[in-house]
Amino acid sequence: MIQFGYKTAMIKNLTREERMAFAKELGLAAIEVNGGDITSENDGHEWMELSAKYGILMKSVGGAVNMCNPVFEDTTIATVTKLAKLTKMMDFDMVFSRTLWPVNGVPQKDTWNHVIQTVKRLADICEDAGIKFAIEVDHGCFIDSLERALILLHYVNQDNLYFNYDPTNMYIGGADPVLAISALKGKIVGGHIKDAVYRQEYKGETGIGFGEIDYSAIFNELNQNNIDIIMHYEHCKTKDEVIWAHQYISGIFAAL
Repeated sequence: MIQFGYKTAMIKNLTREERMAFAKELGLAAIEVNGGDITSENDGHEWMELSAKYGILMKSVGGAVNMCNPVFEDTTIATVTKLAKLTKMMDFDMVFSRTLWPVNGVPQKDTWNHVIQTVKRLADICEDAGIKFAIEVDHGCFIDSLERALILLHYVNQDNLYFNYDPTNMYIGGADPVLAISALKGKIVGGHIKDAVYRQEYKGETGIGFGEIDYSAIFNELNQNNIDIIMHYEHCKTKDEVIWAHQYISGIFAAL
């Protein structure tokens, strides 16, 4: 089953309760927060109380830990260890992050070796905490395409490595987002909704509904593969942008 939510981080100056109330008002199933929104057990309990009060799910939390640079290794391990324990307490499904970017002047082979070993450790840490660990493919990062995601999956070879499915990032990275679903079948645990164009002069994001991402085909493929997923509207900077995104996507979804 496909459900919809929104990522709250881009809409500034909303309290935690206002974020939940807005999701309820729109009829959304979930919200997604960043790791910085959950730094203690007190944070976790407050989010859980609000989730129960408004009937809004919280199943994934995003981070941005550096998996490429050995200088940040200890910080990366500590951050994911703490977040995995807190989110397990909150009954989340997964913690996910982009890999971020390689170090200038370092050969690609060396970066691959470090990323593979780091991802193995992070997947193990999350497994020990009883939660899934996922990578989000993102342009500008070391893992920036479907091809590189599949290479990582092959060499990590760890059951607890999953992917947060962002069709826009896949598209900008040169992949067909629909084919990416079958390529990553069994490894998709959450997702984002954005939009983009791919042109010689510009390869990048647009407002939702103003790009080339075929969400009708994407939703059909997810359904045909029996993938249960919450897709969160991302990079919406105002309430009005979230409202527009939900109206646009709801229209596509209703027409399936």
